[in-house]
Amino acid sequence: MKKSDKDFSRFLNQELRKNQDKKFAQSRNKFIGEEIISYGVKTKEIRKIVKKYWKEYPELKTAKACFTTAEKLISTKILDNQLAGIFLLGLYQKTLAIKDISWLEKINYRKY
Repeated sequence: MKKSDKDFSRFLNQELRKNQDKKFAQSRNKFIGEEIISYGVKTKEIRKIVKKYWKEYPELKTAKACFTTAEKLISTKILDNQLAGIFLLGLYQKTLAIKDISWLEKINYRKY
C-alpha cells in the first residue's frame, strides 16, 4: 500500500482500540448519565495518539487527507473516534494557521 492510499481513520481507530479501557468507558457512561459507545480511551491518550500520527505521517498534513480522515472519524458512532477527528482538525488549524472552519457545518455526523 502506497502512503497516499492509506486510510488514516482506520489506523487511528485500531490504535484507539489497542488502548481501550472498559472500566473507564463504564464510568464515563455513569458520569454522563446515558449509554455512549466508547472504547474508554482517556482524552489525554487520544490527543497523544493523534499527535503521534500527525508527526509520523506528513501527508496527513494535506487538506484532503486531514479533512477526509477527520470526517470519517467524526461520522462514526464511537466517541473516541469523534474526539480524535476533532483533535486532528485542531492540529491542522493550529499548525497551518487555518482561520475559516465554516466548512465543518457540511460534515454529516451521526448522533450516538
